[in-house]
Amino acid sequence: MEAAKIKAKQSDKKAGAKLHVKKSDAAKKVIQIYSKDFGGSLSDKDVMKLAGISPNTYYKYKAELKKENNFCEPN
Repeated sequence: MEAAKIKAKQSDKKAGAKLHVKKSDAAKKVIQIYSKDFGGSLSDKDVMKLAGISPNTYYKYKAELKKENNFCEPN
């Protein structure tokens, strides 16, 4: 823990701060438009190919979008 705090102070970042990547905005827009979870018609695998991102990144962005939009799964 202490090493992480020291490293955060040295790099002048707050601990737990997220890095914003330009590519994420474009990928999130593609996910919102085409993903079945957001009213689109493509499967997760197809949206990953279309956005050009890895599965881990796709599911991370999808979770962030759901959290931002307070999205609830239908029963």
